[in-house]
Amino acid sequence: LVELAGTVQAVDQAAIAAKVTGVITKVPVALGSQVKAGDLLISISAEEIAAKLSQAETQLAQAKRNLEREQNLLAKNAATANTVKSMADAYAIAQAGYREAKTMLGYATITAPFDGVITRKLVSSGDLAVPGTVLLQIENPRKLKVTAAVPESLILSLHTGDTLTINIPAASASVQGLVSEIAPAADPGSRTAPITIELPGDPKLRSGQFARVFLPGKEGKTLLVPSSAI
Repeated sequence: LVELAGTVQAVDQAAIAAKVTGVITKVPVALGSQVKAGDLLISISAEEIAAKLSQAETQLAQAKRNLEREQNLLAKNAATANTVKSMADAYAIAQAGYREAKTMLGYATITAPFDGVITRKLVSSGDLAVPGTVLLQIENPRKLKVTAAVPESLILSLHTGDTLTINIPAASASVQGLVSEIAPAADPGSRTAPITIELPGDPKLRSGQFARVFLPGKEGKTLLVPSSAI
């Protein structure tokens, strides 16, 4: 057998970041909190966006009234088709602006994308949220995998669906994992290719644990003699 070093990781993991700038008003989760998909993670103050939504809503209502008025006038031959078309275009633009403002306001409330556990908490109430900056990290501890780098000399002997033995010393566990992904190309620097191995559910396993992955080695022939013959 050939032994390789690997790392236990969550299959489902996400870095939660903001899409709008604003002051964080609520973080109802703590490090290690169990959350369900859709649970509130972070609320961001978005008064400016709320004002834009109100403005867009007013513009949409006005554009609708203008369109309906011109349509009524056209029915009485008191308006032109071009005028009605212009009003219809203005109404469509107002609708798009309203949808955009409503979507932006929705970004002020961040919810959990899936069931999981909060593994990193980098902000608190009162902090400033900036687009692209990670605020929280969430993982699903029920679905784990092991990632390992396999030497290029052995990668061709592996196939997706193969079963490998994995030992996790910290959990005193030895399990059978299923190879789910194999990189199609090797890293020219390390001459290794990463693989992913799905793990069965085990409450003792944790993301970040060190793992030993055992691969079947190549068969070889050698000559042996009994020690008494020497």
